[in-house]
Amino acid sequence: MKQLDNWLCKARTEQRIATGKKSYEHLPKESIDTLNKWFKEHESNPYPTITEKAELMTATGLSERQLKNWFTEARKKQSEETGVPTKTRQKLPEEDMDYLKYWFAKHSSHPYPTKEDVKTLALATGLTHQQVKGWFVRARENQKKTGCEQGKSLDSTCKNSGLLYEYVEL
Repeated sequence: MKQLDNWLCKARTEQRIATGKKSYEHLPKESIDTLNKWFKEHESNPYPTITEKAELMTATGLSERQLKNWFTEARKKQSEETGVPTKTRQKLPEEDMDYLKYWFAKHSSHPYPTKEDVKTLALATGLTHQQVKGWFVRARENQKKTGCEQGKSLDSTCKNSGLLYEYVEL
């Protein structure tokens, strides 16, 4: 048995070197079926939220790394088939935007959320940490470009900035 394992390992290594590609262990068919079903249902935005990733990991028995790799390859395949690039940024849901805008306005004198703030905002909105951090980067850039002053009150609006600085009941 050990000889067979050594032979398989050597064969995979030689194949990887010859093709320049990594060799992957095959995922269970049931797991792939579950992922394909989810992917087809979310074809317009095939990026699972943190909650959806956790649910998929539980349903499939895959690790986070395996899940990430599967989705990367599936999106790449979808892009090749449709001719649409994979890196098209989707617009965030409006209710999530309102929540982030409110936080931004409330902290306008220093609109840099801490790691704990990002975690809280991600949980409250269902967005990933990366989406929350990216939104704040773009919001601060937009604020600088439009000449919006920091420290505006919550009931004022900074015109032409796309950032609404008004109180939103959460």
